[in-house]
Amino acid sequence: MEDAGSTQDAAVADEPQEPGAQTGPESGPVRTDRNPRGGRERGGQPMRIAGGVPSGMRGRRAGSDLRWLRWGLLLPVLGFTAWVASGIVTHGWRGQWRSEEAPFLAETGQASGAGHARGGGAKSLAAGDGTGAGLGTGAAQEKEPAWKDPTRWTDSFGDGTPDFLRLTDAADREAFRQWFVTIADYQAMRPKEEVPKEITDCAGLLRYAYREALKKHDAGWMKDTGLEVTALPGEINAWHYPDTPLGAGLFRVTPGPFVQGDESDGAFAQFADAKTLVERNAYLVSRSVWQAEPGDLLFYRQFGQSSPWHSMIVTKVGSGAAVVYDTGEDHGEAGELRRVELTELLAHPQPEWRPLASNPNFMGVYRWNILRGSL
Repeated sequence: MEDAGSTQDAAVADEPQEPGAQTGPESGPVRTDRNPRGGRERGGQPMRIAGGVPSGMRGRRAGSDLRWLRWGLLLPVLGFTAWVASGIVTHGWRGQWRSEEAPFLAETGQASGAGHARGGGAKSLAAGDGTGAGLGTGAAQEKEPAWKDPTRWTDSFGDGTPDFLRLTDAADREAFRQWFVTIADYQAMRPKEEVPKEITDCAGLLRYAYREALKKHDAGWMKDTGLEVTALPGEINAWHYPDTPLGAGLFRVTPGPFVQGDESDGAFAQFADAKTLVERNAYLVSRSVWQAEPGDLLFYRQFGQSSPWHSMIVTKVGSGAAVVYDTGEDHGEAGELRRVELTELLAHPQPEWRPLASNPNFMGVYRWNILRGSL
């Protein structure tokens, strides 16, 4: 005897199937005929899609991702609000929010101005804990030129030149050399009538180029000197002539080391002859001319002449090494500036002018005292 379920299943199996229908396990007939435009035919059964939902997606409600986005935006706002509230509690509503600037203002020399602008707040802080004041004093001493501090008016080498004149920075020394050489070289190339009137001999050329190299080279200086070059050297930062305790007195003219008081007792002057320049303002580097650097000096002592001391300026070394000098007055006739290569000078027809160690008239290569380097 067949039970009711079996009879019903057989009836379903005996029913004619519609074209395009198929059967699947556990699901009965599944309709697969579709409308050409997509979707199912009117009156047809919904189409079943095989496969389950990924386990990771089960149970998640729509819009749950937005909840994390909302918290991500809200947390920074809450944090900022808490920071502002803590600041109000700590400093008060009109508290000193910029008090952290006080040490910086003291260090950069702006503390006094900031104190006036803010009712003295920054100034009182710097003086109160001692830290700000200490920073300000130390920084000011580092930035202040040495010549402004009399306790630094020393003479480490005992050569008569105060240490505050020495160019201890390598960049300053290089800038001086370039200016000194450029100025001297330019005088030898310009027409004779345009050469400064003070250059009448070799010492005059040294004094002029030395003094002008130590000045501040602004537009006014360029106009006054008429210097024309394609590229200007860098500036000296340590000091500029005549802004030192020596004033216009640039050259040491008396023997002995520098001591306080020499700045005003005539130990320095604007004028110095070749003998004074070599003995009081420069020092011996070598008797070999090949040890010279641009800006160094060659000194000679020609015995038997009315003006025995002579000098030349080394303007270039290496290949094409050259010197510039003034011949000086000769029997009432004005001298002239000359620029010659070192090879020409070494082969000079008069041996007493050859810069050789074997020449007793050649004193050697000298260098300005201010270029002695680090103290």
